[in-house]
Amino acid sequence: MSKRSLGKGLSDLINPKSLFSSQPSEELGEKISMLKLQSILPNPYQPRKEIHEEELEELVQSIKEKGVLQPIIVRQLKEDCFELIAGERRWRSARKAGLEVIPAIVRKVSDSDLIELALVENLQRSDLNPIEEARGYALMIEKFGLTQEAVAHRLGKNRVTVANSLRLLSLSQPVQELIEKGILSQGHGKVLLGIVDQKLQEKIAQKIVKEGWSVRKTEQFVGSYESRRKKHDQVKENQSVPFKTIETELCSKLGSKVKIRGDKNSGKIEIAFNSLQDLQRVLSFLGITF
Repeated sequence: MSKRSLGKGLSDLINPKSLFSSQPSEELGEKISMLKLQSILPNPYQPRKEIHEEELEELVQSIKEKGVLQPIIVRQLKEDCFELIAGERRWRSARKAGLEVIPAIVRKVSDSDLIELALVENLQRSDLNPIEEARGYALMIEKFGLTQEAVAHRLGKNRVTVANSLRLLSLSQPVQELIEKGILSQGHGKVLLGIVDQKLQEKIAQKIVKEGWSVRKTEQFVGSYESRRKKHDQVKENQSVPFKTIETELCSKLGSKVKIRGDKNSGKIEIAFNSLQDLQRVLSFLGITF
């Protein structure tokens, strides 16, 4: 998998002459065209998977009264076939309002820019839930071999923010779904990352929902559990203090459970992962791509 060199960051993407601009570029010979709605396909890399119909209703009414005031941005796939880059709400609302055509700017955009633009548009609007945001970052890493640092640079984010977001993908799928639906907060998810056993994660998550625990209450419960578990581990395994210190440091840096087995002469390091995406996150941190 080839690495893509660092290119545009967020400041470039929102520049008036950038790919993300809602104004046509005279230099590139762009113009606003009226395209048939049925000829436009959705963005396959759109990180937001669900847009509730009630969210569109206000825009639908506005479009019925005033039309679409700002053009959407598309790229051409073939004759009379286009793919959406930005403006999914306008595109969906126009269809719902019964329009047959919509104003659009046809722009030359690569696959990598398509992912980036979809992420930027949603991040600027704070539209993505924490899991969708994490999957967007993971997609950029997975599809184009970017490092976390490169993703952060391109999107104008802090690397730690991207890393912490990606860690949520190591939660069990049922817990991720609870965060996606807004039943659990991102804060709850971060605390549950301290529980390596995914079945236990799910049990605690259900307890949080059932009893309405705050993030603070969840921290206290998980902290108490971890304290008991560590005491048990200390009795079970007589491991040297230096190894424990190294394990703690590696666990903090990698965001994964780390176990060192052996003695001062030989041994092995075990790094836990819960999914292919989680493995790729760990490898990315170590500067390894595959």
